[in-house]
Amino acid sequence: MVVLEGLRWRLGDGNRIHVWFDPWLRGGTKKLTKPIVNSFDPNLLLNDLIDRDSVSWKVELLDEL
Repeated sequence: MVVLEGLRWRLGDGNRIHVWFDPWLRGGTKKLTKPIVNSFDPNLLLNDLIDRDSVSWKVELLDEL
């Protein structure tokens, strides 16, 4: 479908994007694979991965995930 081809999703502040269930990565409709670890948070939001003070990724948290 032509409309879907050019469709973009704005991430905004990431407070409505679920890391594990929404296709938020560039170029894909695929979702992330859930980690094998049982302690993952199914409600983890994209904005939880961003340090607001430095406006950068929370690298330590990403490494854990």
